[in-house]
Amino acid sequence: MQLPGLAVDFDLWQNRLLETGLPLFAPVTFFNPVYSPLLGTWQFINLNNLDVAWVVNGKIIWWLLGLLALNVLIAGMAFSFQLSAVSHQRLADSAHSPFTIHHSPFTIRLALASACLSTLLLLARAHYSQPVDLTRALAEASKLPNAPLIYRDPLKAIPLAELYKGRAPVLGLGELERERLDSFTAGASALWWLPTYSDDVESYLKAAYGVAREETFGRQRLLLFARADGDTQSIRLEFGDEIRLQSYRLSPVLRPNHPLAVELTWQAIQRPAADYRVFIHLLNAKGEIIAQSDGQPVNWTRPTSTWQPGETIIDRRALWVEDIVPGRYRLITGLYLPQSGERLLTTMGDDYVELGEIKAAKK
Repeated sequence: MQLPGLAVDFDLWQNRLLETGLPLFAPVTFFNPVYSPLLGTWQFINLNNLDVAWVVNGKIIWWLLGLLALNVLIAGMAFSFQLSAVSHQRLADSAHSPFTIHHSPFTIRLALASACLSTLLLLARAHYSQPVDLTRALAEASKLPNAPLIYRDPLKAIPLAELYKGRAPVLGLGELERERLDSFTAGASALWWLPTYSDDVESYLKAAYGVAREETFGRQRLLLFARADGDTQSIRLEFGDEIRLQSYRLSPVLRPNHPLAVELTWQAIQRPAADYRVFIHLLNAKGEIIAQSDGQPVNWTRPTSTWQPGETIIDRRALWVEDIVPGRYRLITGLYLPQSGERLLTTMGDDYVELGEIKAAKK
């Protein structure tokens, strides 16, 4: 009964139940044999799913499996010898024999030594055999070591302690704890989010930050959030007779391999007739696009067609800037129709507005 539950991750069966449309811990799953993990979990037992120390990435570590099998054999032999000695002693006692059956201390010592060696090797193997997807994600997060990291899965606590090389604080959450999140993110202009699944914590972060990067390493997602920490600049520039860009805010320094965060404050002059998308382009001296962010406002949650006249929309966005040379770069923004790519013109006749020059610092 214990074998399937120990051999594979129980989430595989839990997710299969969710695919039926049932909520987690639905009462019917506790009493109907159709939903019993004692039967259903067996279907997931294969080399790709085995959650044991002697299988890594679907391949058997034969030397470790052989050592464990040898340990079981030695322990079984020691137990058998001891049991045989006890049985013979009882027979001798019942026959009032003057002879005493001596237990073999060698087999006991051999079994203990084998068990200790196997335990040490298993612990060492577990130490160096962390999940590949998580290992890759944390290695990427460690490249921006001053950005705090948030995660939600308690099972990631030990791998994080082993693998994460960042210098910033790490926050583990059980549920959405707004007070802890508010306190943790108060002074963070950029942070990593290591989700187990898309949830309310991610929605919270997307409301307060722009998404600079979103990477997937196998089954593990990794997001980098950033928000502008510069002064607010008033602009009040109108796009057609529908939308006004009231102000913007951005980080004053541009650094290679770092996020660049921008905060745009829009206002609907009247209800927009279409769902425009916002673009932000970082241009070099030749006018080439170095980095960009395109999408619907507020992380795809506020299409322009839903804006009401006079409504103010704060749109936080972020770009990931690769390895660039020191110098000055231009940042422009605007709106366009995704169907045709046609840009919405300003009252000045331009199809974009320049937010200014940003100086790129050295690494």
